[in-house]
Amino acid sequence: NMNNNSRFRMVIFNSAGNQVADNQYTVNGNTATLVSGAVPMLVSGTYKFVSYTYNQSTLPSLGNIANVNNQDDFATYCITKNVSESNNTITVAFKRQMSQFELAVSASGFSNNSATYNSALVTNLNTDGTWNINNGSSDDTGLIASGTGNIVCYNNNQYKVLPVSRSLSISFTNLNIGGTNYGEKSVLAPVNFV
Repeated sequence: NMNNNSRFRMVIFNSAGNQVADNQYTVNGNTATLVSGAVPMLVSGTYKFVSYTYNQSTLPSLGNIANVNNQDDFATYCITKNVSESNNTITVAFKRQMSQFELAVSASGFSNNSATYNSALVTNLNTDGTWNINNGSSDDTGLIASGTGNIVCYNNNQYKVLPVSRSLSISFTNLNIGGTNYGEKSVLAPVNFV
């Protein structure tokens, strides 16, 4: 699901945990082309491949920590592989580390159940996080979330957020049901974004 011309980074560690390569690739269809770094020349052995992407044409994090914010399309791929002369390729299958959601309102029991809102303020979401890039990196360790903040959502839009389990406060502005404006209405919603 990567966009054409998006980049990903692949850092390779040997079995002793030492970094042996740090490359960037750009994606076109099912092909990845090296755009930064050197072609890895690996001798037979076991290696850890740690990759990440923001699914865009730039890579904002190039150190040993990837910084992630709401709305980033952040994904990772980590695998340990035994490389040999006959088995020396890798297929990268990214796992998204972000949750995607859309807010919608519905009504029942009115003579006209059509329901809309102008915007909704969602509070108590994590705003940013980090993902460590090292020999111990794993797709399942998840992001280390920090900071809380708010985002404004609009009807029929999808949003990417850091995974979180908590109760969110959602305040809908100009809630309209069946042609009647009910002003601002707030709800508390338990969520488990994964």
